Amino acid sequence: TLRCRSSPLLITSQHQSSLIQAIDSYLGLQADSDMSLGALLFMLCVMAWFLLICRNLRSHWSKILAIHSIRRSAHSKVVAGNYEQISYGRFAVMYFCITAQASFAACLFYLGTRWLSNTTTFSDLILNYAALAAILDIDSIIFQAAFPRKLQFSIQG
Repeated sequence: TLRCRSSPLLITSQHQSSLIQAIDSYLGLQADSDMSLGALLFMLCVMAWFLLICRNLRSHWSKILAIHSIRRSAHSKVVAGNYEQISYGRFAVMYFCITAQASFAACLFYLGTRWLSNTTTFSDLILNYAALAAILDIDSIIFQAAFPRKLQFSIQG
């Protein structure tokens, strides 16, 4: 059942309403205040999650623009560590991988937002947000932890 409990601006279920009350009581707020900081904290977590996804999707878009700017031919040609031309097969594989990563990020945004919206405790909200951010950045975390700095610099350019 949906009902508006402590915030007249926000209609939430019983569990989300109790989460907002728990955050407000933790912060020492009165029930008669105009704006619930619990709802504000929840919206801040969802907005930060949205911005992380946008940053990730923008990175993928930049990669797609970069591979589209390289001339395509039957064979790849690398000059001084940069692609001067790229083979059709390599272009297709790179395009597919980038598109798959972007699709994964979009699905993760939807599922992560649903997961955050079903969170019922203050500590779980922060923990779930941190877990989602770690999942989104796991590839760069592994890259930075597992590969030597010299190899990282050569790959990153």
